Amino acid sequence: MEQQRNRAGQRQAGDWTARTGLVHRSDAMGQLAEKLDELAEHGQRTSRAFRTLSSGNRTLLRESDEPRLLKEMCRVAVEQGGYALAFVNYAQHDAEKSQGGGGTVGWVVACEPDERRDCNDEN
Repeated sequence: MEQQRNRAGQRQAGDWTARTGLVHRSDAMGQLAEKLDELAEHGQRTSRAFRTLSSGNRTLLRESDEPRLLKEMCRVAVEQGGYALAFVNYAQHDAEKSQGGGGTVGWVVACEPDERRDCNDEN
């Protein structure tokens, strides 16, 4: 019971990674635990989305060079948004509605679980 109180305190403090730790059964307590864990997961995703949006807005205000802006926005998507890969491509205003022009500017990829590297780097 003490463990559940600690987890509830974590969620109240804004730590959306805390879960109930209870088995999701068909009885009332299990269903409640399942809903609370779903709510915590939703809160965690929402918090990550707001952090990503906020970092993206700061990047947009800070960068004045377009290639650097694209690269930094991709970095924000990977580091704050939790995406493994981000890139920018431009929609062309032609009859085929093709894409291009952005090339590989801003590609950021996760190469190993704990390593991220910029694919524009030659290393």
